[in-house]
Amino acid sequence: MKKLIEKLKAKTTAKNSFLTLCSNLISQLMSFLVTVLLGRSLSVADYGLYSILNSIATFVSDMADMGMNGAITRFVAEYRAKKDLASEEQLITYAIKRKFRNLIFVFIVLVLAAKPIATFWLKDTQSYPYVYLISLTCAFSLFVGAMRAIIQGRQEYEKYFISVVSWNFVWCAVIVIMFLTNKMTIAASIIAGAVSGLVNLILCTKLIGYNPKNAVRKSSISPDVKSKFNTFGNWMVIWSVFALLQSRADIFLLATFTTPEQVSYYDIASKLIKPVLMVVSAYAQVLNPQFASMDTREKLNKQIASVIKFIAVISALIGVAIVVVGPAVKLVFGNKYNDAIFPAQLLLFAIIFYVWTVPFNSALYAINKPEVFAFAALLGLIVTVVGDIFLLPSLGAVGAAITYIAAQVVGLVVAFVAYKLLYRKETLND
Repeated sequence: MKKLIEKLKAKTTAKNSFLTLCSNLISQLMSFLVTVLLGRSLSVADYGLYSILNSIATFVSDMADMGMNGAITRFVAEYRAKKDLASEEQLITYAIKRKFRNLIFVFIVLVLAAKPIATFWLKDTQSYPYVYLISLTCAFSLFVGAMRAIIQGRQEYEKYFISVVSWNFVWCAVIVIMFLTNKMTIAASIIAGAVSGLVNLILCTKLIGYNPKNAVRKSSISPDVKSKFNTFGNWMVIWSVFALLQSRADIFLLATFTTPEQVSYYDIASKLIKPVLMVVSAYAQVLNPQFASMDTREKLNKQIASVIKFIAVISALIGVAIVVVGPAVKLVFGNKYNDAIFPAQLLLFAIIFYVWTVPFNSALYAINKPEVFAFAALLGLIVTVVGDIFLLPSLGAVGAAITYIAAQVVGLVVAFVAYKLLYRKETLND
């Protein structure tokens, strides 16, 4: 019977991983199509401005999340495993209310900072209305992120598939219509993202059965639920700040020290490595809530061993991707983005180090050690900023890719050392 249960769980993991992988695959294919259409319709400089605006929107919405999505998934998974639905409901309501408060702050900041952002990063004082527009994208992304975190915590990956695919389908459809009608502009592209976000927010609310009125009603939350959420969430806040600054530092510093064209080359290169990241993230998304619900070291060790085998295969495939990315860029974009090829190859090389952090970070996630993620992100941020300051003025997008390699090496070293020092000393679900 025990072996039968383990086989069933293994099949469930494979099914959930497949669904998540398909979700991310379809998402990336549609995103790539959008990138191609935008790249062909906009000038290199305009595409660079759009990339900067998109990076600001993503950065702001992720910062406003303050690590809550990770905490939501972590504890929804735990409460579901314990069949404690009352605590789950309290957690969800508490998190949504906090997100709503953060959203108000985001709107105020973006309105007040619109002109300085346009002057400093967009290099165009007349572009500040674009900053107003991206506030809409931030709002919808903030709440969709919470809904998806709930779905992941419940391990309802059919619903996750529907959420991800629907968002990208609407977004892609609007972009295709603008492309065919020659209506593609920076403002229209941002509005397309906001429209798809609104549609997806409505759908996700239905998928999880959440009543939006709960966000404005008075409700109580037990001290234990609040304490656990805030303790884990506070470390995830620190992690998210450093991780987001690191992930967006390249674009912002490229915009500061170089030209919109260099931003475009790096953004195209970053888009090209996403299919590889998609495969790894699909697996990790399924693993993390499972790890949170496991209660024995033996189960975790078996899962970690399985992850290591999977990562070894991915690493070999990355080597192939490094070879074919050059011809792929020329085939899709022509010679317009030849300067994105070498940065793309460097970024793919960096991903080899990144994917090997997965088994070690998964183990640390299971034993509630988010402080390790925060420390790794801080070191990665320092490496990125220092490296970019020295390399970007002379190397542009290539310099950003080199610092990305260094940051991923640091992340792997921290994850491995922390795993060796902490994993065997901690008990589960402390």
